[in-house]
Amino acid sequence: MIVNAEAVDDGNDPTTTLRAGLAIGLKTSDGEAYAYDADAADGTQFCIGALYADTPQGEAALVVTHGNFAAAELIGFDAAALAQCPGLVVDYIPQFGGLLMQPRGVQVHATNYNVQAADNGLLLLATAAATFTLPSPANGLAFRFAQSANANLVIAGSSNLICGGVNDGSSAAFTTTDEKAGAHALVEAVYVAGGTLKWLVSNLSGLTMAVS
Repeated sequence: MIVNAEAVDDGNDPTTTLRAGLAIGLKTSDGEAYAYDADAADGTQFCIGALYADTPQGEAALVVTHGNFAAAELIGFDAAALAQCPGLVVDYIPQFGGLLMQPRGVQVHATNYNVQAADNGLLLLATAAATFTLPSPANGLAFRFAQSANANLVIAGSSNLICGGVNDGSSAAFTTTDEKAGAHALVEAVYVAGGTLKWLVSNLSGLTMAVS
């Protein structure tokens, strides 16, 4: 494939040469290679692999889709890009869009917990009253939360939750009497505007979820 004559590598000097290991996407309109751009809507928001060698604009490029790379050796890969290239990195557990039905694992909590980006793809299960505080949204992150006890379940953000009729919520809470056990929500980071990520909260249980 060809690196487009106007493709740039913003982190390189000169930007007109794309570095080895850079995440690459293909623009739908011309089928040429550009730096992966998670916030785009032109095809380059989908990562197809990593550039094999330093490649100037307009030159033929080799893009690697499988390998034995460490994540730290790659450039410009976020969680979504890594999940789209599961055979590329040896120190990464792929986390796919099947999070809803098949979480990567279950993590049990009996008290409040600050969710980490490394928890991506997990079902975080409360066994007592718990507030789960979300990290800053990052492309590709998604979590499930559930309550197994007759106790409050709260998902806390920072004026960046989309749920329950609002797009700037700071809390999604299951606190209604007799509607706590079985509370269950999916939280996904989504782009809502250029460069702006928010958390989309989906109530999977049908139980009352209060938003503030």
